[in-house]
Amino acid sequence: MKRLELRLHLLMCRHCHNYADQIKALGDGARRLMGGREPTRDELKHLENEICDKICSHGGGAQH
Repeated sequence: MKRLELRLHLLMCRHCHNYADQIKALGDGARRLMGGREPTRDELKHLENEICDKICSHGGGAQH
């Protein structure tokens, strides 16, 4: 039931829909950079910190 609720929300909320698309693109890009292998926990944390630093330095943030 929760999956259905989420899918319905994503259909109606363009902000969350766009966010989900961005997260998928980031994951796909990270996997390509890792040569198809799953990144380690430390690599993911490092990537997360870099993304947060970039967002904060450009004044970006969540819209929703």
